[in-house]
This record gives sequence, structure tokens and C-alpha cells, in this order.
Amino acid sequence: MPRRTSRDTSWASRFAAMEAESREEPEKGFYTIYQWGKKINRSHAQTLKMCKTAVAEGQMERKMYRVMMPSVGLRSVNHYRLIKGPQ
Repeated sequence: MPRRTSRDTSWASRFAAMEAESREEPEKGFYTIYQWGKKINRSHAQTLKMCKTAVAEGQMERKMYRVMMPSVGLRSVNHYRLIKGPQ
């Protein structure tokens, strides 16, 4: 008869716990290119170019966060935050 333990020791629960530990919640104000595009009503390509230009000019900052993607699982994704408002 298998020995009972007080905690769950299945491999599935161990992997789920490890995956949860490696996820990161983006800080306030950080959004993906897709989210920025929806906010400013622009295409993905336009938004990407605008964000890259803003990062180069020091108006935005970029950080990578590990987030859960529905189709591919855990993945590192660029997030951008506006650090200087319109002048």
C-alpha cells in the first residue's frame, strides 16, 4: 500500500508550481505592443515603430516580462511604458 503524505507530490503539481514561480506580473503602466496599438488605434507595425523610436529618444522604457500566452505557454514578451508625457 502506498504511503500517504500530507502534501501533493505529483509531477503535474510540481511543474505547475515551478511555472507559477517563473511568471512575472508587469508593473503598472507597462503594456505590450498589441495593447498600446489598441489604446492609440494604430496597427501593430505602426505601434512597434513608434515605440522603438520613443525608446531610442528616451520617452519610453522597455522591459521583458515572462507571461502566459494562450497558444505557446510561458514566454518572454516586450512591454513598454511611457516615461515622458507630451511636451
